[in-house]
Amino acid sequence: MSRTKRLVLDALFLAIAIILGWVESLFPFFIPGVRLGLANAVLLLMLYRFSIWEALGISVLRVFVVSLIRGNFLQMPFFMSLGGAVVSFLVMVVAVKLFKKLTVYGVSLLGAYFH
Repeated sequence: MSRTKRLVLDALFLAIAIILGWVESLFPFFIPGVRLGLANAVLLLMLYRFSIWEALGISVLRVFVVSLIRGNFLQMPFFMSLGGAVVSFLVMVVAVKLFKKLTVYGVSLLGAYFH
């Protein structure tokens, strides 16, 4: 795959993750910090089909951009979201690489639990 095609796909996946992250922030939840995790579907696809570094970049950039859109950049919810995204990502990477029999649903549940 050419570098241009890879860059376009990364930008497309980032845009989808940002839109899903913004949409899920519109739903009211009674527990602060609880979300549906719609944007993690994009991250799971990136983990299984592309490189780990691209998936990490998409995850971190999504947290930055969604926090800018929601207006809480460099506030406590941003840092909690970034920390949760990184820990969740690391657990999902370990699950994908080490536990070959674990399905996508299991990896997603592990990521949600550790977020």
